[in-house]
Amino acid sequence: MTSLSTASTPLAPGASRLLAQAGAFWFIAAFAGQALFAVYIFFNFGLSALQGNSASWNETLFNGLIKGDALGNALLAAHLFLAFLITLSGPLQLIPAIRNRARGFHRWNGRAYILIALVISAGAILLQAIRPAFGGLPNQILQSINGVVIFACALLAWRAARDRRFASHRRWATRLFLAASGVWFLRVMMIAWAIPTGGAGLGEELDGPAGRAAMLGQTVIPLGVYQIYLWAEASRSVMLKYMTAGLVSVLTLIMIGGILGAAMAMWLPRILG
Repeated sequence: MTSLSTASTPLAPGASRLLAQAGAFWFIAAFAGQALFAVYIFFNFGLSALQGNSASWNETLFNGLIKGDALGNALLAAHLFLAFLITLSGPLQLIPAIRNRARGFHRWNGRAYILIALVISAGAILLQAIRPAFGGLPNQILQSINGVVIFACALLAWRAARDRRFASHRRWATRLFLAASGVWFLRVMMIAWAIPTGGAGLGEELDGPAGRAAMLGQTVIPLGVYQIYLWAEASRSVMLKYMTAGLVSVLTLIMIGGILGAAMAMWLPRILG
C-alpha cells in the first residue's frame, strides 16, 4: 500500500494547513478562557482582598485562609497573585506576532513567566505538604507531579533559549504553558465532565474515579495531545495530519463547553456579583 506523504500527494499542503488551523482554533479558545479565568481571579480574590474581605476566599477554596497559619496564608496569597500574573502573561508568549515584532517584550515577559512558574510550583508543592490534602494523599501526589513537570519544562525552556535553540525553546515553552495551566484545565475538565454526567464519579473532593482522572488529566492530557500534534506536524503522513486536526478540533469543542460551563457556574457569578 502506498502511504500518503508530503512528497507524494498534493493534498499535503491542505492537510498541514488544516492541522495549523486546528491548533489556532484551540489557542483562540484557550486564550479567551484563560483571560476570563484571570478576570475571575482578580475579582474573586484580588478585589476582595483590596476591599478587606479576604475571608470570602474560603467560600471557593478548600484550604483557604486558616487562623494561626501565617506561613500557609502568606503562601496562599502569593500563589493567587502569581496565578493572576501567569494566567495573563502566558498566552502572550505563544502569539507569533508578539514574538516576532516585540522581541524585547517577549524575552522579558518570558523570563518573568519562567521565574513565576518556578516560584508558584515550589509554593504549591510546599502548600500541599503543610496543609490538609484535598482529596487525600493520591490527589496530593498528582498535584505535586504537576508542580514537578512545571519545574522541568521551565528549566528546559530556559536552557534552550540560553543556548539559542529557538525551535526547542518554543516547544518547551509551550509545554510549560500547558503544565502551568493545570489548575485551569482541571476546572474546565470537571465542568466538561459534569455537564453530560451530572458529576458522576467526581467525588466531594475529586476523590472519585473521575475526580482522580481529572487530577491526572490536567497534566497528562494537554501535554499528550501537544506531543501528538508535534508528531503530526513533523510527519509526512497526510492521514495523521487529518486525524490529529480532527482530534484537536473535537477536544477544543469539548474544552469550549467546559469553559462556558465554568463561566456560568463559577466565574461570572463571582465577577458580576
